[in-house]
Amino acid sequence: MSKYYQIVIVGGGTAGITVASRLLRKNQSLKGKIAIIDPAEYHYYQPLWTLVGAGVSSLKSSRKDMKSVMPEGVQWIKNAVSSFQPENNSIILRDNSVVSYEFLVVAPGLQINWSSIKGLKENIGKNGVCSNYSPNYVRETWRQISKFKQGNAIFTHPNTPIKCGGAPMKIMYLAEDYFRKHNIRSNANVIYETPKDALFDVGKYNKEL
Repeated sequence: MSKYYQIVIVGGGTAGITVASRLLRKNQSLKGKIAIIDPAEYHYYQPLWTLVGAGVSSLKSSRKDMKSVMPEGVQWIKNAVSSFQPENNSIILRDNSVVSYEFLVVAPGLQINWSSIKGLKENIGKNGVCSNYSPNYVRETWRQISKFKQGNAIFTHPNTPIKCGGAPMKIMYLAEDYFRKHNIRSNANVIYETPKDALFDVGKYNKEL
């Protein structure tokens, strides 16, 4: 069985939701003609995870039911994409159903491959290793910061594309602020590791940093 929508958006993250919302704002006649495909039960506002990792916000405050964030007039297809068939302007879903379209927006986000770094998959979320890029591990960041007393505090920026390139630096500054406020900064060796030539991609701010 095939369904047709004028515009199909793959991905119900911030990008997909924003595209659908802006299209409807500009053209109300698109109501009922846009579909967003995403299997997730929840929508996370991921930029907030930096503050979750710093103990400023809660993980719960970054999460909403996917259904509740869908713009009015957009059809949410709770399914996963199995394959694209651009020659037929169609998508095959996990249950083998077909969705056809006139225009396609692909915004599924980035896949985090913990196993690409030796030892990371086995240690993430424990042994002092944490990450703000997953709802499963972001609260561990705050646990590590809040119990830190002395030693090396290492913050890393990988050599691959990541969500929000400034996030590793932001949590470092927030952690350092916590260390200062709790009089342990002198006991902390804060290290920022990056393969990039500059701390920040925007020259104006990189110069200041």
